[in-house]
Amino acid sequence: MTNPLPIRIHHFFDIIRDFGINPKIEPNQKYHHSYHTVATCIRNNPDLKLEIVIGPDAVCAGCAFHKKGTCTDKIDKPGFSLKSRYNDFLDRKILGKLNFRAHQITTAQDLCCTADQYLSNIYSIYNLNAVPNTSVRHMQVINGLKYYKKLHNFSLNLA
Repeated sequence: MTNPLPIRIHHFFDIIRDFGINPKIEPNQKYHHSYHTVATCIRNNPDLKLEIVIGPDAVCAGCAFHKKGTCTDKIDKPGFSLKSRYNDFLDRKILGKLNFRAHQITTAQDLCCTADQYLSNIYSIYNLNAVPNTSVRHMQVINGLKYYKKLHNFSLNLA
């Protein structure tokens, strides 16, 4: 993995969410992307330098849907049929709520420390999703943050 590691902000919080489900993230047999590899790097190193990007990131490496620099996967969200457009939209929303900007360099631990802003805005961020699904995501992110802070012995302000 390169340093700093390019990552979409929603991928980072997806990884934290998945730590709340199962800290060992397995390779995805449908996508063949590098999500599991990036998750392992983040899990093992809270000081890992991350570059927040809008667009393809380290997770996209090897993905079966990553073609010519964009995601060709389909999605069924109001106003969106391509996952890449929805993901760009989602990343901009999250960055705005966290007062981050594209190409900002940060660390995994520092991003965890902004999670209270992410969590307090989660329903407006994911307003195209069903509320019960967002409620589950909310709890899984909290569980993932608890796992990560315990693993690396740092404090977080979690409700």
